[in-house]
Amino acid sequence: MSHRVEKKIEVERPLRAVWDGLPAFLAGAEVVDRRDGELLSWRRAEEDGDTWTASLIALSPKRTRVDLAVDHDPASLVERATDALGAVDRRVESDLARLKAEIEAATPHPG
Repeated sequence: MSHRVEKKIEVERPLRAVWDGLPAFLAGAEVVDRRDGELLSWRRAEEDGDTWTASLIALSPKRTRVDLAVDHDPASLVERATDALGAVDRRVESDLARLKAEIEAATPHPG
């Protein structure tokens, strides 16, 4: 049974800086949809076809919200059990926190 995990985070950088920082998360991924500066969807073979979609929303000239959605379809009993314990939710939260930290560290503060 598949389900969707959705998480959001705000990054203290302009939308373009966040967009330009996304490729670091795409190593070994197949891009399945791309709308420049707005949306990026990808899959990685090692994730059994899970689809990740990052949507970017400019909250101000210096602040961007990243909405990350993961369509997850656990294949095995073990995956379903770990999924029930919130493993995918924690991974998405962790990836968002890492994205925020990396982008904010790599680009100058816009203030």
